Amino acid sequence: MNQKKWRSILVPVDVYKGIKAVAALEQRKISGQLRHMFHRYLEMEGIELQRDEDKEDTAPQS
Repeated sequence: MNQKKWRSILVPVDVYKGIKAVAALEQRKISGQLRHMFHRYLEMEGIELQRDEDKEDTAPQS
């Protein structure tokens, strides 16, 4: 796995099953569903991430 592009995360089994079910309903892969949910959360909260391609994502900016 390319560790500069991908990371593994741990979630409780019930959360995983919920994300997997929603992903299936919305015809997405689990990774795509997580990305979609994350971006919707940021949008709804009015948070912008500042990205620097050479570094990890920085803390959210409100």
